[in-house]
Amino acid sequence: MNFNTARSALGWGLLALALSTLAPVPAASAEEVVEIKTRPGVTVKFILRGPRTGNPPIAILFAGSEGVIDLDNWDGSGNPTGNFLVRTRKHWVKHNLLVAVPDAPSDMQDGMTQWRTSADHATDIRAVIAYLRRTSAGPVFLVGTSRGTISAAGIAAHLAPGELGGIVLTATVTRYNRAGEDRVQSVKLEKIRVPVLLAHHQDDLCYATVFEDLPALAKEFTGAPRVDIKGYKGGGNYRGSECRARSAHGFRGIEKRVVRELAAWIRAVAGTGR
Repeated sequence: MNFNTARSALGWGLLALALSTLAPVPAASAEEVVEIKTRPGVTVKFILRGPRTGNPPIAILFAGSEGVIDLDNWDGSGNPTGNFLVRTRKHWVKHNLLVAVPDAPSDMQDGMTQWRTSADHATDIRAVIAYLRRTSAGPVFLVGTSRGTISAAGIAAHLAPGELGGIVLTATVTRYNRAGEDRVQSVKLEKIRVPVLLAHHQDDLCYATVFEDLPALAKEFTGAPRVDIKGYKGGGNYRGSECRARSAHGFRGIEKRVVRELAAWIRAVAGTGR
């Protein structure tokens, strides 16, 4: 395993069940909401944005908190949530990635607490991937932020290496919250056999997402061919609590830089296969 954990610079080297859909795959790159069947009686809605030609890498972005972005009531404009990944989805597209932002499934609209590591969650995202495969043959990357990191890691642990290109975890949940809910270590991390990037703001003061935990966490990905760590500084004009998306926890003020560098890592891994 190629493991980069320098504390200061934190260098990171170079850079199917869902076959029924409610709409055809569009030819344009406009943003839209797609709804697909995933499990019996269950559907998942997701925002789809990005190039529909050229087989670009695919980035599936998982929001934090309860994972509900309320696409049932979205009017098609603006951001349905202030979550870091949801509000920056247009920036990911600028780096030639096909982007999907899934809402919680129809049977989890009250929240995905302690469900993100489940086989059903992986089944749902396999369905999303099956739909996206109609548009791009590029490698798939799961990108999570805050509690969305549990989704990205949990799903990756259920999928075979050939189904994924890698995972990116930002503001990773390394400690239990006050309710004792899941953390990333709740996942069988040794089952993840694709490249991993851990990206974190060094000034993130959320009690459940501790930057200093990352070197020890990285060592738990024993099956991954490489684990890279990237630390960030800067930003500002923070709003809300330390565990909310408009603080250092959500990379406020440096969003474009963070997305640019994470997308560069994805494209580098996609180009080499590792």
